[in-house]
Amino acid sequence: MSVFWNGFEYHTVQVNGQRFIGPPGCLPEEPPYDWELFVKHLPRNLFEQELIPLFSAAGPVYQIRLLMCFSGLNRGIAYVRYTCQEDFQRALCMFHKLQLGTRCVLYACLSLNMRKLVVLNIEGGVPSDVVRKFIESVSSGICVYIGDRKFQPDKKYAIVQFRCHYETALARRKLMMILPFLGDDCYIKWYNREKCLKQ
Repeated sequence: MSVFWNGFEYHTVQVNGQRFIGPPGCLPEEPPYDWELFVKHLPRNLFEQELIPLFSAAGPVYQIRLLMCFSGLNRGIAYVRYTCQEDFQRALCMFHKLQLGTRCVLYACLSLNMRKLVVLNIEGGVPSDVVRKFIESVSSGICVYIGDRKFQPDKKYAIVQFRCHYETALARRKLMMILPFLGDDCYIKWYNREKCLKQ
């Protein structure tokens, strides 16, 4: 399915419970994820035909990532990426607390774009280069650091970085399936420097 709006053609594809709307092929380059808006409380029956005109009111939209239910309705959550910072800032003001219909009041903020995972309790006897190759072969991430646990010298941890939040979420699912190969009590978390490494 395609949606035409303001001279742009947005193709739609659905993958892993998410509907990707765009980007238009005519745009010169991909904008940074710093210009991505997180929106929740959308009406569940809105799709690309309504969302493209709605969010384009702030400026040209690069891509919308809409979370979907098995029923075919949306989950009320979307990530909207703009082509420039000025349009993104305008969208923040326009869509936060915007009322759609009689029941839906939108919540909009900067997407956190969490791009790191930490793999904890890797067996200390596994060489770091083996850990790195194993993790990078399974995921699209890069091991940016491998070290020993502070209070568990026989255990290691690895910090893995990705290009965007979406790739990180997909990789998290894949990595969870292979964790037993790295240690019996190995587990994975979203990376938080203040919390993860103290545990």
